[in-house]
Amino acid sequence: MYSWRGLTPYQGHETTGQPIQTTLVACRGDRPFGTLTVGMDVGEGLLADTLYRSEIDSMRHRGGQVCEVTRLAMDPEHSTPEAMAAIFHLGFIIARLVHGMTDSFIEVHPRHTSYYRRTLGYRVAGPHLTCPRVGAPAVLMHLPLSHAEQQALRYGGSAQTHSRNLYQLFLSPSEQRTVLDSLHRPHA
Repeated sequence: MYSWRGLTPYQGHETTGQPIQTTLVACRGDRPFGTLTVGMDVGEGLLADTLYRSEIDSMRHRGGQVCEVTRLAMDPEHSTPEAMAAIFHLGFIIARLVHGMTDSFIEVHPRHTSYYRRTLGYRVAGPHLTCPRVGAPAVLMHLPLSHAEQQALRYGGSAQTHSRNLYQLFLSPSEQRTVLDSLHRPHA
């Protein structure tokens, strides 16, 4: 997806100093059509620190447990609000409910800031710069995961079609508990 849009993904081979990452893959049958990676800072930093260390450090200094969303890509043929909500909800569950993160950051192209503000409540947290990992303009956005948690509990499973917020397409609170329980259950 990145190369199709003329972007060049970072091809670094070094893994030391990288955050703990969980990559989610959205599939239709056995055909993948979307990805989202959640990187948790457990003392090793975030990829976004390359451009925005001071902005992210200000959250760390206030006691924030920070994570980031990276490598979000959706095949336009399958990119629906439901698919975006599902992959973001699973990312939220992993970051907030499994790893205890308090704040999420995402680097987005400047033209996408209004989408993340309107659909998930992210706010611009850093200036417009060029991201060396993909060779494209970037803006840092921030989301307190307490806000996402409140929105998921309030709107999850409601599917109120008059709203553009993705939280209405999140799982219901009881479905979210089922997913969380399955993540904590040992698998054979």
